[in-house]
Amino acid sequence: MKIFVLGSSSRGNSTFCQLGSERFLVDIGFSYSKIRTRLSEKNIDINTINGIFITHEHQDHTKGLSVFLKNHNIPLYISKRSYYVLKDKLPENLKVVFINDLSLIKGKNYKITPFYLTHDSVANFGFFMRDDSGSLLIIYDTGDIPKKLLKEVSHLDILVIETNHDIEMLMGSKYPWYLKQRIMSSRGHLSNEQAFDILRDLVQRKTGIKYIFPMHLSEENNHMDIVKKVLDPQFIKDNKITLVETFPESSSEVISI
Repeated sequence: MKIFVLGSSSRGNSTFCQLGSERFLVDIGFSYSKIRTRLSEKNIDINTINGIFITHEHQDHTKGLSVFLKNHNIPLYISKRSYYVLKDKLPENLKVVFINDLSLIKGKNYKITPFYLTHDSVANFGFFMRDDSGSLLIIYDTGDIPKKLLKEVSHLDILVIETNHDIEMLMGSKYPWYLKQRIMSSRGHLSNEQAFDILRDLVQRKTGIKYIFPMHLSEENNHMDIVKKVLDPQFIKDNKITLVETFPESSSEVISI
């Protein structure tokens, strides 16, 4: 298993995941040229990508999707609702695989389970991915902690989790009240504190988590230094977890297990 984040913020998101010998992108919130460049920087040929998973239809997750699919005829894994929002912008004769809540996508040596997340989109999904070497969980663009799902995860190596905002920064920001309410709602975004609650729960249940990627930081209402403080450096150290920083306009380091 191999993973790195090509970039993540409220303006764009994309993650590379290799499961066994198969390579996938989760979301394409950057231009095709940026995606190609950032893959190349990690010595990954864009032509070796085997499929694309889309969490939801918002622009910061789909900006480069149409151009990518015009250049590469590979499967698109997406919810039916998100697909029909984007359909007119996508090339014809696509290889589309519709995903559903807790459906199972199986390959030769990997399994991927999409799961529903609440968000102010027509649909939104996270992903639990496994291969022979380990497992990873992707949760972002939601304001609600999926407690039922987390209870079913008995082993986890890598957590990719939204840490969108610091509550004090958000409340003190110039955002109008309706937008603050939207961000803090169950259909909004996870705060730093909510992300730590998820991490702590996974640790307490002895899932074996080794890495955490904080994602989707608001450039107006958060900062990685604040995230690292809220996630508690001593807790991270005591439980032998590595925090892997993500950036708005550059890639994270590559993690292999």
